Amino acid sequence: MAQNIICPHYFVYPLSLVFSNKSIIYHQSLKAYQRKVYPMSMRVLQDLGVERCKDGYLQSSEDWNKEMVFKLADEWKGMEVRDEHFPVLDFIRAFHEEHQVTPDVRDATKFLMQSGMDKKEAKKYLFKLFPNGYMQQGVQLAGMRRPTAWCVG
Repeated sequence: MAQNIICPHYFVYPLSLVFSNKSIIYHQSLKAYQRKVYPMSMRVLQDLGVERCKDGYLQSSEDWNKEMVFKLADEWKGMEVRDEHFPVLDFIRAFHEEHQVTPDVRDATKFLMQSGMDKKEAKKYLFKLFPNGYMQQGVQLAGMRRPTAWCVG
């Protein structure tokens, strides 16, 4: 019977991780831990004077403005909004307006690839911008409602 270790971010890892030439063969939850995914308890919702769901997403995208991005980002531990966030946030809003659906990671990656990045670079950049996950953090900062599709959990 394999023993388990519990890391500070509540993921459980088997002790039978294989180490080989300083590389680790690991499962998906360890990848998430490396991206510094924080549990919801490390986030404090503030009263922004607009209607939001229990997860902090705006109920109406019309309540969103550029100043709202900074207020929403303040709720996330360690989140700092920079100029490079806004092209992606504007893409999310434009895509939603055109297609009436929130763009997923594939769509955002394709958008970033148009600026000359390769696919792997684009995904890495996307998760650098939104360390808690594009669908959770990026979509919320763009002022969209909480996605309910199968791919977001």
